[in-house]
Amino acid sequence: MIGRLDTDRAPGAAVSGGFYNFTGGTQRAAVYVADSLTPWQAFDTTPYALGQSAVAVPHTGDTAEAILATITIPGGAMGANGSVEIEALFSMTSSANSKTARIRFDAATARTQSVTASSSLKLRALIHNRNSAASQVGMSSGADYGAASGAAFTRTANSANPVDITLTGQLATAGETISLESYIVKLYPKA
Repeated sequence: MIGRLDTDRAPGAAVSGGFYNFTGGTQRAAVYVADSLTPWQAFDTTPYALGQSAVAVPHTGDTAEAILATITIPGGAMGANGSVEIEALFSMTSSANSKTARIRFDAATARTQSVTASSSLKLRALIHNRNSAASQVGMSSGADYGAASGAAFTRTANSANPVDITLTGQLATAGETISLESYIVKLYPKA
């Protein structure tokens, strides 16, 4: 059943009648299954942007993998059958040297691509919980769509706890630059 929108209830308050507004003034419907639910028992099924930015974050000066952004999925927010979609746009020095962009889910590489004579690159990853908060699957880390020679991305991160998504860049030559130009992380919660 879909609960009514309740913009008067403070976040964190207990619920009577099974209705709760998770984010104060943000209008999202909550799903409920019984009366007198506490907020973590109600489940919001409306997709939303968990994080986004178009402020460039450059990296230069060394060859270590650099974290350019971290977005945390709140514990329990995905649900047992939810998904998270990550899109990231990178720019880099166009040269014969390698520049590597990565999307990491709970420290594991969900998507990676290395380029040489390119000035920009867009990565996308879609990761699904598989009827368990602690089992995920996604496309091979080397492909967005279509066929891939690598196995599907799998992970056993317990998304009932907070899970970090990190967007990283790495250079083969310290004198070049890789920048995270923009990103959006969309959460599709489902119990």
